[in-house]
Amino acid sequence: MVEYNKIFAAHLERLPGLKAGVVESNGSQNYQNWEKMCQESPAWGKSWAEAEDGMFYLDEEYYASDGGIWQIGGEK
Repeated sequence: MVEYNKIFAAHLERLPGLKAGVVESNGSQNYQNWEKMCQESPAWGKSWAEAEDGMFYLDEEYYASDGGIWQIGGEK
């Protein structure tokens, strides 16, 4: 779900007055088996799949693959 939210938010204009886009990604707080779910994601292991200091840093690979949202889990 994070990748779906992230790909949507990545294509929106920034909110006025903010230096970065906004996306809610609090899966680890809401899901008991969050780490296992992340490992089953096509995005697992990608640099853009993990937040760094509260930010997601998206690169060309992210946009070229739409964050992996069209792949089946485990497919790399």
